[in-house]
Amino acid sequence: MDGFALSQWVRANRPGLDVILAGSVSRAASAAADLCEEGTLPKPYESQVVVDRIRRLMAARAARKKI
Repeated sequence: MDGFALSQWVRANRPGLDVILAGSVSRAASAAADLCEEGTLPKPYESQVVVDRIRRLMAARAARKKI
């Protein structure tokens, strides 16, 4: 199972779980648009970019729980 298949499974079976995909092929990045709210991370990426993305997802999740 590749990352796209895993992401599709997560969307179907764990709708509350956030997904971050990283890729280097622009075609693949556009195909992943519906799997990741914030889009994919283009490779190569800085580790701080991943940390920031995770923090934003966690903050958004916390905000949804307060509602």
